Amino acid sequence: KMRSENGGPIDAASLAQYFGASEPDKEELEDDAEARKTNEGMNERRKLLRRILLARASLAGDIAAEGATPAAGFDEAARELKRWATADDLKDDEERVDLAIVLARHARICQDKKATAISILSKAKKDLSGKLLKRVDEELIEVYGLIDGTEHLGENLKEGVAARSPVLKRGV
Repeated sequence: KMRSENGGPIDAASLAQYFGASEPDKEELEDDAEARKTNEGMNERRKLLRRILLARASLAGDIAAEGATPAAGFDEAARELKRWATADDLKDDEERVDLAIVLARHARICQDKKATAISILSKAKKDLSGKLLKRVDEELIEVYGLIDGTEHLGENLKEGVAARSPVLKRGV
């Protein structure tokens, strides 16, 4: 069972029931303090549930990518994550990158859709730079390595990563 930060259980069914209906109007929230408090509480729980599901799917994806265990657990975690989170729901770039990597791995490992994985990762890297871009590029290199005839794309991307993120060797 998932838990919130204060130790109380997160009831996914009540969240689904609440958000399955349309959210209250802003006018209604302005007029009703109890509705506003309920809305704030539910929104906070939903954000926390998304973070928990993302962390769970990310960990399961890391394990499945190593080939250590069957991908059934990862498939289940990714499907549950898809029900609750989209890139637009996440405000933090790091969480968006985590989501893109999880979705790409799910497409690649569980659904054998490598082209979909490339599409997800290519879309995710549009506005990124630095370490986040490097993470997406490394995942993309791995996907290119699995498809016959795309080795040159992987090599080109490796060269691009090396040019953007040079490794400095220090003499002792």
